[in-house]
Amino acid sequence: MLFTDKKMTCPLRIHASERSPLCLLLLLGRDTPRAVRTWRGNCLYDGRQGMPLTSDVLICCDHLYTLPGDRPVRKAYAEATHRLTVFEVPRMRAEARVLWSCDLDLVGQTLTVGHRYARRVTDQIAAKLLVDFYDRIDWGETVDTALVSWLGPTYGLLCQTQPHSALGSSSA
Repeated sequence: MLFTDKKMTCPLRIHASERSPLCLLLLLGRDTPRAVRTWRGNCLYDGRQGMPLTSDVLICCDHLYTLPGDRPVRKAYAEATHRLTVFEVPRMRAEARVLWSCDLDLVGQTLTVGHRYARRVTDQIAAKLLVDFYDRIDWGETVDTALVSWLGPTYGLLCQTQPHSALGSSSA
């Protein structure tokens, strides 16, 4: 459930959805200048205890290029072009918790091609929610597998995990 109050308007556009017995996956459009791809997983059960979940998973991919009139983004390393962040979003509160985050370096890619690969990698990562419980997913391994499948074996291990404090605020 995205909102409990029917009078609220949804600030996110839903572009597509996929469903499995474990999760309803929504492809969202975020109206922010850095957004490249966003998926929300409305997961149904906890993988460890089989209990209904009270949180969703939000997977956001944003570009890290400097925008006109904007300050440069803090990066885990200078060559990073995109940031992938996985949030746990409680359904009844607005605060989110970062589960995992990394900066990606799509080496030698133009902005358009880099965004295309970032979308494909993000899509493959989100699809993992359809077949596994989010609390059992090794996000680093999943990202590396997606990078290798879309960019080839030389692109493995491009993801450098950063401490949550480097993200600043953990709200979505």
